[in-house]
Amino acid sequence: MWVQFPDVKHVVMDEVHNYEQRIGTESWHQKARKLVRQHDPANPGYLWFFIDRCQSNHTFPTGLPPESEQRPQFTLKKVIRNSHKIFSHSKDYVPDNDVKNSLEMGHDFEGEDVKVICYSRSAISQIDVVCKTLRRLLNEGYRKGDIAVLFKKEACIPRKLSFQFESATENSSESIVVSTVLKYSGLERPVVVLVDIDDGIIRGRKKKPFIYGAVTRGMVKLVIIRCES
Repeated sequence: MWVQFPDVKHVVMDEVHNYEQRIGTESWHQKARKLVRQHDPANPGYLWFFIDRCQSNHTFPTGLPPESEQRPQFTLKKVIRNSHKIFSHSKDYVPDNDVKNSLEMGHDFEGEDVKVICYSRSAISQIDVVCKTLRRLLNEGYRKGDIAVLFKKEACIPRKLSFQFESATENSSESIVVSTVLKYSGLERPVVVLVDIDDGIIRGRKKKPFIYGAVTRGMVKLVIIRCES
């Protein structure tokens, strides 16, 4: 938003629930409004925000205008990214009961059961559990390009993983993607493996919507690896 766009009339902004309002600066919202009004303030362009309040897991101010000023407003209620079984699991983490009750599926694809793998660090290492899980998924017929492995934060990703992978920026590649939950926000893959993401909480983050944002990255199969020690 620091760049000038003199030819722009319409602005569409996605993942706005993750935007942060910096203190002491003009808000991104004000800058966006200037862009759509820069040619003819009396006949502005369209300014669209896409917001998923269920994934608003942070505690910093977003700079969003009050809901009373967000008009016209359209509510999207049909879930099409996730299978029925992943959708059912994700509803446990929807922070708003009214939203939870209004959500509905936009298809009839059941998908696979959500698999939870519990391990003890005294018996096996986290890397060994992850690698064993990946081998099992590949033996089941999934391709490397189908799989994303997500950790709670960057510091939790092992430095020496025993398999080749790409970052979230290469989500369209044919390689396994390894990333953090936050960097993978807005992305998806048929298979998502979550590694110890509910082990404690990240400072400045709300637990339920953080986990909701993680589990809804999976389209067909969700595997949750959890340490019990």
